[in-house]
Amino acid sequence: MFSRLHNRLGTAGFVVAVVALVAAVAGTAFAATGLNSKQKKEVKKIARSVANPGPAGSAGAAGLNGAAGPEGAPWTTGGTLPSGQTETGTWGSYFTKEGVATISFPIPLAAPLGAGQVKRVDIGDPTPAQCDDGSGEAGSGANPEADPGFLCVFGTFAENEGAILAGGLVDPSTIESGAGKIGATVLLTSKSVNTALLIGTFAVTAP
Repeated sequence: MFSRLHNRLGTAGFVVAVVALVAAVAGTAFAATGLNSKQKKEVKKIARSVANPGPAGSAGAAGLNGAAGPEGAPWTTGGTLPSGQTETGTWGSYFTKEGVATISFPIPLAAPLGAGQVKRVDIGDPTPAQCDDGSGEAGSGANPEADPGFLCVFGTFAENEGAILAGGLVDPSTIESGAGKIGATVLLTSKSVNTALLIGTFAVTAP
């Protein structure tokens, strides 16, 4: 490192830089022997700038989870999904005759959803009105949507007659039809004696 610095600054410049650094680190004044008057002035100037740096720059904005903002800012209100905001995700399971899959909400809801607020949409089923926001691409397994206050669970791929059980969206904390604040359990069924597979997507929108 020192050889590269010496090559860039030359002998005189290198001496000036080293002396200035020593003066700044030591925090003391001393006679810089062997330097001409111009070099001595440069040493003092460099030493002063190193020992007394200018004002620090302003702190950057805090990150999403930074201490500067309220809990969960800016995406959540009190740590829950804001009203009208939507989360989407995927789920799937291998099973024989009967099975379960889990859905987890990355950001919790403020309150659980009741039985009438969850909609299952198996492969080939028409999309309920509550699972299509009415704008742009229609709600589907490839484009999961949900109206405010609803969870819509879509099946997208099945093997060996895998399907969502009727009434098969339940709150995992109560095992009652609906969805919990942090997700839902999907109950699965198949008429096949072989291992079935069911994959799907979901969308949930806060009331």
